[in-house]
Amino acid sequence: MNTEVLTALSAWAAQAGYRRLVDDSSVVIADEGGEIRFYVRNEDGQWMLSRAERAEDETVLMVATELPDIERHLAEQIGWDVRSQLGLAQILLPYEIDDLADGYRINEVGDGWAELVDSTTGHAVACFLHTSVPYRAVRFSWYADTPPETLRTWFTDPRGGPRLQRFLAGE
Repeated sequence: MNTEVLTALSAWAAQAGYRRLVDDSSVVIADEGGEIRFYVRNEDGQWMLSRAERAEDETVLMVATELPDIERHLAEQIGWDVRSQLGLAQILLPYEIDDLADGYRINEVGDGWAELVDSTTGHAVACFLHTSVPYRAVRFSWYADTPPETLRTWFTDPRGGPRLQRFLAGE
């Protein structure tokens, strides 16, 4: 695995106690005790994001053709801990199917998976584990076109950045 993968995200996540480990097949972003672990792998040209807690087996959460999509979703996942560490109000992104951001649609593709599709281009942005509410694809739709470094900045902004500020807890 390329040792440069996810270095900027890892440096940002370190403020919440996460660290980055690299082996031949994956990059692992883990909390301080290693109880929460995110695995990033590239298999057959597809990037996969999975998560494991404690002694549990990994669960694949997302598959995408572009690494920045994986990085965006990881920023959201770790953003909760970063905001907690900084004493900031949480960003509570919508998750109901009716709350999908404009310009996207969701196609359920079976076996508990759904793809987020750009309505304009018809291009599938990413595929998400989709077994019950909350729908990861709905949350992702709100920042799918945001550069990863901008999204990380929004998660450390007390107001949540221009697009996410409406989702601040208590607002």
